[in-house]
Amino acid sequence: MVEQEGDVEPVRRLSAKNLKNMDFPKKREIVQGLIPAGCVILVGAPKVGKSWFGLQAADAVASGRDFLGRRTERGDVLYLALEDGFARLQSRMIKQGSDFPECLDLQVEIEMADRGGLKVIEQWLIDYPDASMVIIDVLKMFRAARGSKVNPYDQDYADIRPLTALANKYEVAIVVVHHTNKGSSNAADPFDRVSGTGGISGAADGTLILAPDENGQTKLYGRGRDFMEFDIFLEFDPETCTWRMGEGTADAGLSEKTNDVLAELGRCENPIGPTLLAQSLSMTRVDVQQRLETLVKRGQARKVGRGNYVAVRK
Repeated sequence: MVEQEGDVEPVRRLSAKNLKNMDFPKKREIVQGLIPAGCVILVGAPKVGKSWFGLQAADAVASGRDFLGRRTERGDVLYLALEDGFARLQSRMIKQGSDFPECLDLQVEIEMADRGGLKVIEQWLIDYPDASMVIIDVLKMFRAARGSKVNPYDQDYADIRPLTALANKYEVAIVVVHHTNKGSSNAADPFDRVSGTGGISGAADGTLILAPDENGQTKLYGRGRDFMEFDIFLEFDPETCTWRMGEGTADAGLSEKTNDVLAELGRCENPIGPTLLAQSLSMTRVDVQQRLETLVKRGQARKVGRGNYVAVRK
């Protein structure tokens, strides 16, 4: 649906030709390469450090500081700490070395989504037009009461979809903290660990999983509509209770497949295009092209000539 100014009805259908000629604003990246505008589910097991992660991200965005080595888009932030009180929040922020930024709002209680909670969040977004992020910690304390006769997938989808619509309407990130399924730690796909049905991830714009890999090292896995899939190593500092980039990949900020593209590009003596790279790596051309664009944005590859690329030597 294409929004139009004023009271004009939104456009619901376009020809492909008209769509081709339209200009759309670039999607905001609240945390570069990690958290775009939209609804993002942050999932992790109990006590893995989800709340520390969320609070650190909120503080960084409100202050305009880097988060996990990534640039942030500074703006007002609402952090809903629904399992904490103000005393614990104060203690945690001191421990993390916060400067207590003025544009970070902290709230410890809110009505459930279907009883006014969504309206409270939307009113805050109206009151703070420079907002960048809302964090809901945790979903269980905010979601609507469960109906015994409602299909679980439909209920999960209905819990998240209004938040997705709200995030995209106001072009902010709404990060929803959620738990993993019990007994899912051995799941082959980390994204199968999300508690509940596929309706939660399906209704959101992206999902972040904070979990240990098969070697016990903590990783942040990301998958979404508006960013490349990634997995990066993280380390938790018990002294400051903050997260930082860890070691373990050729480039800790890139997924394994993107590192493969970078490595293959580095082995090429001459500029090469995505078609030949795809053949060498047994990947699709589209996948390789997207990963090349990611590398160009990060300054690790450069486009030369027509459709060819070279690795940037450092």
